[in-house]
Amino acid sequence: LNEFAPPKNKLFVPLPGHFAKFPPPKEPAAAATSATTAAVGGSTPMPDFHYLTPAWNPSSQTPNVGTSSQVYVPPTMSQQQGPSHPLLDPRLIDIKLKVLVTGGQYQGKEMVVSLVKVDGELSIRFNHYKTSGFLLPGDLTPKHPNTTRDNGLLVVVEGDHLGQYVCQIHHHYENNQPIMILAVINRTEGGHETLLGDQLELSPDVLYIGHKTKEEKSLNEGLMNTLQKDARKMRTK
Repeated sequence: LNEFAPPKNKLFVPLPGHFAKFPPPKEPAAAATSATTAAVGGSTPMPDFHYLTPAWNPSSQTPNVGTSSQVYVPPTMSQQQGPSHPLLDPRLIDIKLKVLVTGGQYQGKEMVVSLVKVDGELSIRFNHYKTSGFLLPGDLTPKHPNTTRDNGLLVVVEGDHLGQYVCQIHHHYENNQPIMILAVINRTEGGHETLLGDQLELSPDVLYIGHKTKEEKSLNEGLMNTLQKDARKMRTK
């Protein structure tokens, strides 16, 4: 029988690498802590540096489950800021928007950013001259259009048409508030734009200023000329 029974003086000594390969027992929490303390003389083995396990808050009703989340370079902003942040809506992925940076290293600069998904996490990427990186949405203020001067590419950021490209035809006022009359635009990956024939009337508050490269501006030059010219004629009558 002795050949099947381990020696008693090794009963609670863990094998080398035991804690690195297997997570600590979940139930019961108190017993697991005591056993670990007894095994290593009051110290707890350090976890693998690639993973972080949240500590249990004693004031909470239920201890945290010991699941691990991988540490990852771009900021996990969907967790830090919450899904309610307007820049983190998945329908805005890959849409280039103009923003003002209000915090961090690039505070005070105007940049072009786009929402991307990296390793399943939504992040905001910027390209500034030859520099590329990630920014926290809390450090960004999107630019809303001015009805009297912003006739370029715009993006709807609220309502049923969220993520839709539009361009201003003209504007009017309701209760002293500006309302923009917009042509709905379709854009291809190459930046080519076509008019879809639909029009929307929206407040500038639900619109962000989009971005075009010089090549895209040249490619689509004159797209809105006829609509804007006809609108001016109607306003002068």
